[in-house]
Amino acid sequence: MSIQHDRRLHAIAEAPPGSRFAGRLAVGLLALFALLYLFTGLRVSATRPLWMDEVLAVWTSRFASPAEIWHAVAHGAEFSPPTYHILLHGLTALAGGSWLVMRLPGLLAALGCGAAVFVLVRRRFAVAFAALAAALTLELALYNFAVQARPYLLVTFCLALALLAWDRAGQTVAVWRACLIAAALSLAIALHFYAALLTGVLAGMEALRLLASRQWRPRIWVALAVPVLSLAAWVPLMRQILRYNAGDTGAAHYFARPSLGLLLSSYGDLMLGPNDALLIGFAFIMAAALLARHFVPRRWERAAADTAPGADADRDLDFDVATACTVALPLVVFAASLLVTRTFNERYALGAALGVAMLYARLVARMPGGPWVACGLLATSCVLWGIHARKAAAPSVNPDLALIERASGDLPIVVGEGLHFLQLDELAPPDLRRRLVFLSMPGAPSSDPTDAHQVERWAPLRADLPITTLDRFVANHPSFYLFSSAEQKDTVTNHFLATGEISGVVGNAIADGGESWLFSVHVRR
Repeated sequence: MSIQHDRRLHAIAEAPPGSRFAGRLAVGLLALFALLYLFTGLRVSATRPLWMDEVLAVWTSRFASPAEIWHAVAHGAEFSPPTYHILLHGLTALAGGSWLVMRLPGLLAALGCGAAVFVLVRRRFAVAFAALAAALTLELALYNFAVQARPYLLVTFCLALALLAWDRAGQTVAVWRACLIAAALSLAIALHFYAALLTGVLAGMEALRLLASRQWRPRIWVALAVPVLSLAAWVPLMRQILRYNAGDTGAAHYFARPSLGLLLSSYGDLMLGPNDALLIGFAFIMAAALLARHFVPRRWERAAADTAPGADADRDLDFDVATACTVALPLVVFAASLLVTRTFNERYALGAALGVAMLYARLVARMPGGPWVACGLLATSCVLWGIHARKAAAPSVNPDLALIERASGDLPIVVGEGLHFLQLDELAPPDLRRRLVFLSMPGAPSSDPTDAHQVERWAPLRADLPITTLDRFVANHPSFYLFSSAEQKDTVTNHFLATGEISGVVGNAIADGGESWLFSVHVRR
């Protein structure tokens, strides 16, 4: 009988009554959850209109060749490497350019992240906790980005692959593990420049392990050197892109300026997710698990584990180090934003969702009746995602598009806010698209000109985009419609409100992003 088989028998013998049934129940609930999650993700991916960042990625992927895509990125079309856009270009050439096709890589990457966390947790704990960790990985912070045509989930999946290869690598690291770490982290950098910080996280993990175990593993360090060298190859493109980004980050109210509030908000999303119904459950888990750490014998955790007591301590060390360092990823991104990039956003630190799910699994494993707690949370997740799936099946209507459809006749429809212009230009049917016009106001101060700058950067890349200055436009169009997002950075709307040239309100719409208005404008000569 093998040692590993003997350990499994030992764990089963110590398991609380019914825990094996709880494990089978957890697997069934995870399968149900995965089906509901996949259905919801596919439906939302197919019907939800693209938002601005997705529009930029999709437009970039539509250039005729990889060389043209590279040229567009180098001239400000996007602030990430062209790898993801080339991937979308090839994918849409094979499967068509529907919203579902363009968002499918992110959704599949999310499922891959869940599977990776399942394996990482299952290597140490009973299957019920692995199932819970997989579900939490998917539903806490990843879902909103899993249904976007953006590279963030692919980057997170690269981190998950690197963690799988690093975990349990032992003193003599297999060559395939080192190669997988090097390839995964290099690919992550090729998808997004912020992914360079993931190499730093892995280096921190290896350094902590070295301090704790006194085991020097040269192959891991060589593997970590490869993505650093690959980053050097991207430096010329990074410098070129930064010239375009400098005008955004210096604005007085730049939306992604690093702040303590943004950092705390990111951790809130990572720890609690979008489902408020799970908030009480998670608070209970944290409190009960911390109490159990001090007042409940450790035999409960040993019973939850999949190894004999005290066996293979390095495996627990790897798990603890990986959990702590991935949970700390937002702090790493925040520090980099303060010192270098001047930009902080939750999406740059999504890899922390892996560590958060692993942390919850370990906390639940410390609780008396932990397998049943895991099943209860999985059942709650299934109910919540059943509700999500039902909502996702309803037809999706874009309120901004419905609003501009009320602009009768053939007068131009002016949009002064960049985000809404880009979204409407992609979403509107041809008869409305030809009427859209983006107006800029050179010299007019804006609290955050990021979106307006993005439209202006696209002007030389797409000659068909109707972009002009306010003075030039009103000289030829005394009457027109004005779409307003009621945001302070919409300097065009502010101008016409100040001049009193808005002659009437055609309608308004309320969406998740706020309230929008459609005005009729008549310019006084």
